[in-house]
Amino acid sequence: MEASQQLTGQATVEQLRRRSALVFILLALLAVFAYFFLSGQTADERASAAEINLAGKRRMLSQRIGLLGSELLHEQRAQDLVELSKALERMRSIHNALMRGALEQGIRAPRTEKLRASYAGPEGVDASMQRFLAQGQALLQIASEGGDYRASARQLVAMSQGEFLEALDQLVDQYQAESETSTDTLRLLQWCALLAALGLLAFSAVGVLRPLIAQVRSSLDEQAASEMALREADLRLHHFQRRLVDAIEALDDAFALFDVDDRLILYNQRFIETFPLCGEIIAVGMPFSVFVRNIAEQRLYAIPSDKTEAWIAERMEIHHKAKGSREIPLAEGRWLRATERRTREGGTVVIWSDISHLKQTLIAADQASDAKSEFMARMSHELRTPLNAILGFAQVLAQGLGAPLTPQQNECVAHIRQGGEHLLALINEVLDLSAIEAGHLSIEMEALPLAPLIKECQVLISPQALGRQVVLNTSYSGHCAVRGDRKRLKQVLLNLLSNGIKYNCEGGQLTLSVIEHEATIRLTVTDTGQGIPPDLTNRVFQPFDRLGASNVEGTGIGLSITRRLVELMGGHIGFDSTLGVGTTFWVELDKAPSESCAPASLLSAASNASPTDSEAIPNTTMRDTVTYHILAIALSPAENELLRLIVSTLRGACLTLLTSLEEASEVISRQPCLAIIADAVLINTFLATMPQQGQDTPVLIALNDQDGAPPGVDPRIHHEQVKPLKTREIARILREAMP
Repeated sequence: MEASQQLTGQATVEQLRRRSALVFILLALLAVFAYFFLSGQTADERASAAEINLAGKRRMLSQRIGLLGSELLHEQRAQDLVELSKALERMRSIHNALMRGALEQGIRAPRTEKLRASYAGPEGVDASMQRFLAQGQALLQIASEGGDYRASARQLVAMSQGEFLEALDQLVDQYQAESETSTDTLRLLQWCALLAALGLLAFSAVGVLRPLIAQVRSSLDEQAASEMALREADLRLHHFQRRLVDAIEALDDAFALFDVDDRLILYNQRFIETFPLCGEIIAVGMPFSVFVRNIAEQRLYAIPSDKTEAWIAERMEIHHKAKGSREIPLAEGRWLRATERRTREGGTVVIWSDISHLKQTLIAADQASDAKSEFMARMSHELRTPLNAILGFAQVLAQGLGAPLTPQQNECVAHIRQGGEHLLALINEVLDLSAIEAGHLSIEMEALPLAPLIKECQVLISPQALGRQVVLNTSYSGHCAVRGDRKRLKQVLLNLLSNGIKYNCEGGQLTLSVIEHEATIRLTVTDTGQGIPPDLTNRVFQPFDRLGASNVEGTGIGLSITRRLVELMGGHIGFDSTLGVGTTFWVELDKAPSESCAPASLLSAASNASPTDSEAIPNTTMRDTVTYHILAIALSPAENELLRLIVSTLRGACLTLLTSLEEASEVISRQPCLAIIADAVLINTFLATMPQQGQDTPVLIALNDQDGAPPGVDPRIHHEQVKPLKTREIARILREAMP
């Protein structure tokens, strides 16, 4: 059954093929015949239509030129002159095309005698047109030279409304009449072709069209089913688009989508609320450049008026890159974050997020941080001033200058000094951290020889290592030098060495090594402690984080200060640690030429060294005659009291308290002085105003704050000391200065 149906279907298809071929041949012959008959008429029809169109445009241009001439009689406007010039040029072009023909436009020259007669002759349309165009050019010439063109304008208006206009109207009618004649011929041929085609169709209807109609009916049924499926797909797509629009409208941020030509194609209500531009500017199709310029000109962003164009150029450059985000301040103090990304089709998605609250929070946090730093700095100074007095008086009590102390009193005084010195160290660390955070810590870079600096650190750290029974290996006899700040590099090394002792094991070892490279020098401090667990390595340089060590003294800010000091000196710091083996901290600084190093001063090491028992100041009575005058300039009351106690142990010495250099100069002019004790800045000023004093130059003792920058070593300064005052040092210097 299926085979017979298949054979019948093939026979039907073959029969349809033969009949269709016959009908196709007949229709092809008819089409060729009709083509040769109709092609000429069709071309004539198109040409006639084009000629009518140009003739009509020529007539309208004459009226437009007359209207422009009339407007120029009332007021001369540059725009009207420009439009008049363009209209005359356009009219000349159209007239030339109608007169001579334009193959590229399908325009023919006048074909009939009637048309040629209308154009020819001194009174023909061509001559009138030349006069009309010449009159218009004359008007433009007079206007450009600043002359009175009104007479020319009146003549031009008169020509555009008189016989010239009537002649143009008649030409339009003639072109129309020729077109109608051609159309009638074409219509006749079309009817003939139609009748022939209908005859062929009737002939083939029985053998070809009936099976084809059945096939078409089947195809229509399939098409109806496809259209139904397409409508269902369109309905699903509509639901998807609506959900997408709802999702975009639900955004709290302003959303806009620009196509590949950078024109707006989609946005939400939040976008309009964020940019309330004056007028109906925001609309689909608006270019991004227009949007940005309106924002700048309407001052929605905080842009200086003299930098508008530069801001627009910068904003467009960022938009074309469409990468990342940018924070933009608004005029009313608010902030937006603009995030731009490219789509796969080459468009751009822009999202503006209001970050005003976040920005205000960050600003408040910065202000709070600055206030905290300022508060810490002030409080550190306020705490350190009385603490210096406490330590100074504790030193005086420990020396027993007035009367010897009992063992119990000595123990109490020792506790006072130990606690005070620990508290002073903590205050100094907090002060350093505050100064660094506030950006007030100054760094004076110079070429520093390492050997003497390491020697100083060894002297200062040895007592602490001895107390913990840690073997200290810091010997270095090389001649290399680094670029750094002497005081801050010394502080870095002491911090690392002190930590190496505190976190070392009893009887361990601590090694300070120097490794020279071509352009840098690496200082390493290696201990034999328990090491740092891997999960805590990212917290090593965090301030106030002691990594869970509660049995070791300190605040946990030493390493944080150390890292920042190294970075301020242009160096790098890091560490390597192995559990159960130990830790190595390293510092890398730029290498300095050895020949550029000045001789290293060991004064700072001496000023920080602890006095020995042999340096105890004897408590003797003062002679009745004052021979030696000691001046203290602009010191605090507590410091003055300490100096009073020190000077009371020197025979024949007298302390004079002054408030300014002027008073000191007056005293020196009257009597010789043994020593002057003052702030380092005042000492430098004193040396600048009173240079060399020969043999009568007093001993100059300069005092520095812990956080102050060193004033610079002057060879005439006998001693520099970091506050608080060290009574034994001061007493020894004054005693040695006395004959």
